[in-house]
Amino acid sequence: MYKLLLLLMPLLLTAALFKTAVISVDSKKVITEKVPFNIGATGFIVHAIDSGHITITNKVTLIAHENNHSIFTEAPFIQIKQSYLPSFTYESERNDTLILGFGYDRAMLIAPNEKSYYTITEAIQGVTWVHPDLFATFLSRQGHPSPTDEDIKSFCQISEIGLLYIFVQGALNTLDCQSLHLLQLTAIAERESTMHTSMRPFYSRIEEIDEAWFGKGSSPMDDYERFYVEKLLENSPDSISLIQYISNHDTNLSDIIAPYLKKLESPKE
Repeated sequence: MYKLLLLLMPLLLTAALFKTAVISVDSKKVITEKVPFNIGATGFIVHAIDSGHITITNKVTLIAHENNHSIFTEAPFIQIKQSYLPSFTYESERNDTLILGFGYDRAMLIAPNEKSYYTITEAIQGVTWVHPDLFATFLSRQGHPSPTDEDIKSFCQISEIGLLYIFVQGALNTLDCQSLHLLQLTAIAERESTMHTSMRPFYSRIEEIDEAWFGKGSSPMDDYERFYVEKLLENSPDSISLIQYISNHDTNLSDIIAPYLKKLESPKE
C-alpha cells in the first residue's frame, strides 16, 4: 500500500455557499472585501429586483487579491439561458451579492487507473463524487476520446460539479470546474509502480469512447501524463507551484514545461 503525503482535504469545501457584497465595479471588474478563495474560483452575482424578487445576472471569476480586497471579472450568466426568453446585459452594482463555492461539494476525479482513483476518493471526505463513467459516456456522445476544455465545462455544468481533480505526475491538482484554473496542488508520496499504469483518457469502466470523424477532441489520446500536464499549464500558465513542480519532477516533458519555465525565470519589466 502507498500512503498519501497529506490527509487529502477538499479546498474550502463546505456545503454552505460563501456570500459577500459587491463594494464597487470599476472597468468591468467587480470588487469585494477579500474572500477566502484562491485565484480561479468562480461564482455568480445575484441582484435584488425588489424586496421579493432576485435574479442571477453575471458569472464571476476571481483574478486577484489586492490589500484587503478581491477582484473579479464578470460575464453574462448563461447556465440558465432560455432561447425563448429575451436576453439582457447587466453590469453589477454596489451591494449586489456575490456568491462563491456553488457545487464545491460535488467533484469529479480524473485518474490514470482504478487503484489511484479509489485511493484518492476514499481519502477525501465531505465530497459527493460524480463517477467518471458518466463523463466517459458524455464524451462518447460527443465523439471525443480526448476531452476538450468545453467538454469538461459542459459536463460540470450539467452535473453541477464545482471541482475537478486531476491526478498526474504524482500530484493531485484541484481545479475550478468552470475556469479550469488550478486552485491547489498536493504532492502524493510513496507511489507504487501501478500508479503509472494509465488508462486513456482516464480510469472508467467504459471500455471504449466513440470517435468523431474530425474536429477537436476526436483523436484518441496518446499519452495520459503529457495530455493532462499540457491542459493544466494551458489553463494556469502563471501558476508558480505547478511550473516548479513539473520542472522539478522526473519527467520526459521538458519540451512542454520549457516555455513556461523561461517565462517564470525572465525578469519582469
